[in-house]
Amino acid sequence: MSTPMPEGRVRQVIAAYKMTRRTDKFLPLILFASFAITIGIFGAAVLILVPSLWLQIIFMVSVFLVGLIVVLFIFGKRAEVAAYSQLEGKPGAAVAVVQNIRKWSITAAVAADRNQNMVHRAVGRAGVVLIAEGSSGLGSMLSSERKRTVRLIGDSPLTEIVIGNSSQTTPLKSLPKKLKSLPKKLNRAEVSALRKRLEAVGGMNIPIPKGPMPKSTNMRVPRQ
Repeated sequence: MSTPMPEGRVRQVIAAYKMTRRTDKFLPLILFASFAITIGIFGAAVLILVPSLWLQIIFMVSVFLVGLIVVLFIFGKRAEVAAYSQLEGKPGAAVAVVQNIRKWSITAAVAADRNQNMVHRAVGRAGVVLIAEGSSGLGSMLSSERKRTVRLIGDSPLTEIVIGNSSQTTPLKSLPKKLKSLPKKLNRAEVSALRKRLEAVGGMNIPIPKGPMPKSTNMRVPRQ
């Protein structure tokens, strides 16, 4: 006997659908078409290749489930794209993304200015990562924060990531992949000690973009 989807998950799916629908006008048509095409192809194969009526019925149930899986997969991918597009360019967008990545913690705006340039500090098994987002004047701010952070963390690994869409920066949507690709140089105890050391420094209180954010690879479809 299958267990019903938890109420919280249902609300998450509905919120994700509404969010995606705002920017993806063809979402209902795409989901319906993907379901119909999957059912049509696999259903025709079952009717042609399976002679027994009872076996056809059993296989058609499986075909229906495959169709649902395809729909959920496509929905999850499009929801993720929509979430990133709505976060793009908003102050604190990088924080909203990192907060949804397992085994990483982030302190928002350890450095910021009136032009909404910000440097955030993430901590994980790869060490400390300074994530900068903004425009002009970002380089000097990141350099100053790097020097300050080095004094705080000593020999712990330090990486810098600048959010942007140029060849020398990292797109917001690629941030989870970038963080997960960093070599893991610290064990859990070292990460915990590093976090405690940096907690006292803190950051600034800035509003972080809210909404149903796909959690990248660790989020079950449908979604961030």
